[in-house]
Formats: sequence, C-alpha cells, structure tokens
Amino acid sequence: MRTSIKYILTIPSISIFILASFFLPEVVTNYTDQNILGKVRVESVELPKIISGNNTSIIEKINLLRDYPQNVNQVALKMGTNFDLTSASDKFFEEISVLTKLGLLPKIEPGDKTTIKIDVSLYAQKDDPSISGVLWNIVLQGDKVSGNFYMDDQTGKLIQFIASVPAKPSEPNNKTIEKWAEYLGLEVQDIKLQAESNSVWEDETTKVANSEGGYYVYHFELEFEGRVLPYAFYSFKNGYGFGYIMNFISGYNDTFVKIRP
Repeated sequence: MRTSIKYILTIPSISIFILASFFLPEVVTNYTDQNILGKVRVESVELPKIISGNNTSIIEKINLLRDYPQNVNQVALKMGTNFDLTSASDKFFEEISVLTKLGLLPKIEPGDKTTIKIDVSLYAQKDDPSISGVLWNIVLQGDKVSGNFYMDDQTGKLIQFIASVPAKPSEPNNKTIEKWAEYLGLEVQDIKLQAESNSVWEDETTKVANSEGGYYVYHFELEFEGRVLPYAFYSFKNGYGFGYIMNFISGYNDTFVKIRP
C-alpha cells in the first residue's frame, strides 16, 4: 500500500519537473525583460576630442586660409578655445599695437578702435581634419586704419590682413616682409618683387585689372621646421596686406576690378 502511494506521489512530481523545464526559462526571461524594459544603461565611452588646432603649426594655419574653400571646411563657432568675443577684441588691439611698433601699421587712437564685425570659425583640412585651426575674423573701421584681419585663437597672432590707410607707415620693401615674418616667428626666403604694373595680373583663381596707378606684389616663402609655404605681400593705391587677399582688394581699392574666370 505504501509502495502504491509512493508511486502515485512520484508521478505528479516528475510531471511538474518536466513542465518546469519547459516553461521556467521563459518565465525567468520575461521577468528579466520586465525589469530591464524602460531603463537606460549608462556606460562610460571616450568621446573624440574637439579639434582645436593645438597641434597645428602657425604656418599650417596660414595655409588653411590659402586653401579655403577648395580644400578646407569651415564651421562657425560661438566662441574660441582661448578667447571669447570680449577677450578676442582686447587681444586683437594688443596685436595691432605690436604691429604699430614694428612699423607695419599706423598708430590707432583709442577713439578709432571700432570693430564692425567679429566672428570665429573652425577651419579644417578636408583630407586631414587633424590639421585645423580656430581663427577669428575681425573687421576694423577707423579714421586711420580700416581692414580685415584674421587672428589665431591659440596664439593670438594676426596671421593675415588687408588694410586701407590714408598714409602708409613706410614704403614696402624687403624689410617690411622680414618684420612680418619675425612677428609670426617664421623664417623668410626667396623674396621676389613683381614690378609695378598697369596691366592685368592674374593667378590660378583670380584676375585683377588695374586701371589707374600701379601695385606691387612681393612673392616669397615662409619657412618653419622644414615646411615651406609660398606667400605674398600686396601694396596697392589705398593700402596693403599680407596673405592670399586678392578677393578682398576690390573692396579696398576702386581701381581694382575682380573678375572670376
């Protein structure tokens, strides 16, 4: 009798075990899903650092302006890495004073320190975004000097400008170029003067016609740690400038007419 009872109790136990083996995993899975559902798991992920140009040399940043927009992307920013709108303006006028002492710009009186535009952008080489720079574009309007300037956010150096001035500080010559290179902390070599011309002058992207008077173009090379960059200094009727500024000249000198091919 006892044996019969034992068998009777064993059969339901085995049945329950078999059923549990089929359905228990699904029950456990559903319970786990219900506990996880709607919850967000936060894991630490190392995000790529924003390209700021800290490892880009100043000669490479100058080249970014030369190659923009064909080979360089530009992204507008609200502020730089080292400067905001106020501090960038203050630093800009500090550098203007340095250029004045070097004889590259006339002295600007406090009342003439009026900027009509100031913005900042990230410039990055299209095929190698690690070559980049945060650059400020500053337009100055004053009685003695008006111009368009580019300032490096990392060093605070002015790396390109075109200026309209009633009277130039000095006649352009090799010394002017050497002082500019000294200011940038670069070496200068192979200075060549393109003679004064009343004819059409052109490069690969721009044609410029001079209907009155003449202009000077000094072609030379800037060098830093083995890297050489072709560069130019322009002197025209109402002003002068360093860099690849032909697209600005027509706005500063009515005798120049810009023609796109």
